Amino acid sequence: MRLQGPPWGVVPATVKRVAMNEAEVVDDAEEQLSAPVLAGILRRLIAGAVDGIVVTLAAAALVALLDGVTYRGAIAFVVVQFAFTVAPMAITGRPLGAVVARTVVVRVEDHAVAGWTASILRWLVAHLPAIVVSAVVAFDVADSVATALAIIDIVAFIAIYGAILVGPLEQGLHDRFAGTLVVLRDGDNDAFRVRQRTRRLSDPRDIAVDAYTQELRARDAATLAAFAPEIGFAGVPELDATVDGIRIGVLALRHIGSTDALFMVFARDHGRFTPPVSDGFAVRDGTVVDDLTGDEWGDFD
Repeated sequence: MRLQGPPWGVVPATVKRVAMNEAEVVDDAEEQLSAPVLAGILRRLIAGAVDGIVVTLAAAALVALLDGVTYRGAIAFVVVQFAFTVAPMAITGRPLGAVVARTVVVRVEDHAVAGWTASILRWLVAHLPAIVVSAVVAFDVADSVATALAIIDIVAFIAIYGAILVGPLEQGLHDRFAGTLVVLRDGDNDAFRVRQRTRRLSDPRDIAVDAYTQELRARDAATLAAFAPEIGFAGVPELDATVDGIRIGVLALRHIGSTDALFMVFARDHGRFTPPVSDGFAVRDGTVVDDLTGDEWGDFD
C-alpha cells in the first residue's frame, strides 16, 4: 500500500458506510427500502413512449366511435388521458408505461402513491400548454399565429421535461408543481441497492477508501480533531493521499458550538455514471468513533 499527498478534489454528495461482506450488503439494502431509488432517464423515456402510443391508439379508436359528436377529438383526449394516465397514477402510481418500465410515481413528502390531487396537477402542468395551443388554433387563426403557438408549445414541452435533467431529484416541472418523484418500484428498488452494494465489494476505490479510513481512525483523536475547521466544513489537504493508485480526499466538518469533528474520506476518481465512494468517522469527546451517519452532515449532504 503506497501513500502520498494532495491535491484536493471533488466532494461526493453523501456519506455512506460501505458494506464489507455479503450479509451486510443485504442488511444494508433492507434498511434502506424506505429511501426510493430514482427511476432514471431511460426508464422514464420508455414509460413516456408506451403511454404516448397507448393514448394515441385509444383516442383514435374513441374518436371513430364518436363519429358525428361535436368536439369529439377533445372529448376523446380528455377521456383517454383520464382513463389511461390520471386514474392509474392516482390509484397505483403506475400508468401502463410505468408498469412496463417498472417505475412508480410517488409523493416527495412521504413516498406514498401520488393520489388524485398530485396526479391531476401533474397532468395539467404537463399538458396545459398543448391544450391551450390546440384550443386557440381550433378557432381558425392566421397561419403566422398558428406557427408561433406551435413554437411556444415546443418550448414549453422542452422546459417541462428538460427540467428532469436539472436537479438531484430528476423532477420535470410537472413533478415539481405536483410534489412527485418517479422512482423504481419496491422490488426493483430492493434489487438495485443489493446489486449496487455487491458491486462495490470489488471496487478498488472502495477497498482503498476503507483501508485509508481504517488508518486514519487508528490515529490520535486530538491530532485528527485539530485538522477540522472551527466552524463549517473544509478540505484537509494534509490528510489527502493516494492508496494503490486511487486518489483519496478528506473533508472535515465542525458544527457551530460543537467540539466534535466529522470526517469524510472519499475517492476522487468518479464520473457522471460512476457513483462516488466514501466513508466517514467522527471524533467525539476525545475519542475516534465510526458510527457516523449521513444525517450528521445536515444540509451538507
